[in-house]
Amino acid sequence: MNLSDIHLVQLNLAWELKIVDQEIDPVLLDEIKERMEWITHKGKEILYENYSNLNGDEVSRRVPIFSHLELQIGKKDMLLIIDLSNSFASKAALSAFTKAGNVTVHLFTKTAVFINYFK
Repeated sequence: MNLSDIHLVQLNLAWELKIVDQEIDPVLLDEIKERMEWITHKGKEILYENYSNLNGDEVSRRVPIFSHLELQIGKKDMLLIIDLSNSFASKAALSAFTKAGNVTVHLFTKTAVFINYFK
């Protein structure tokens, strides 16, 4: 995939998910930025995205914004951990993850999903 293709894919994500800076709720954006952090494990940087303690609608609303921020990082060959502990992934959330994954696949060499549910 060349840079033109990547740019078109990014524009497609922004259009399809209606994500542009002006349209993102600033409170939600701040919350998502707090849920997104770099961690280091065995000398490797890993992008950690925390979706814990969210219901299906909350997850589906946040996925495209996380993806928007991933695209803005400007790095490739990243490692990613998605934490869905104590969360519920609805059909809408799974659909959002699928769409976002298709657009951001070129950014990540490995992705891990962490799910832990406590009653």
